[in-house]
Amino acid sequence: MANKNLRLDSRFSMIGAFWSPQKPDTIMTGTLVSDEREINFITAPEYERPISIDPGIFAMPDSTMIPALHGFTQDRLFTMCQLVEQSGPGSTNFAVGQAIKARSFRVLSCLGGMYIKRNQ
Repeated sequence: MANKNLRLDSRFSMIGAFWSPQKPDTIMTGTLVSDEREINFITAPEYERPISIDPGIFAMPDSTMIPALHGFTQDRLFTMCQLVEQSGPGSTNFAVGQAIKARSFRVLSCLGGMYIKRNQ
């Protein structure tokens, strides 16, 4: 895919590592997926044992918007813009006290091949 240009209606699935420009040492790894409707970034699943019982465990995540994440995929540099967290995939088994969780973000736009610098 490195030699292939993506179009606005392209479908793709790429693994990558991403970070906030303000916190470059905090890395999120996962998969960037595009279909005909939207672009999503799903973080790599994390295993938790024992699970912590959070009162808001069944609540939807806050819809805070992340302005931008820089990173790279298996093919190129990448910038994702305006990410909004949504309900993520996962499984919690209370009987054995274990969970597998991932975070999911809807991405408004992304740019492959470079980083977008934000003026401050």
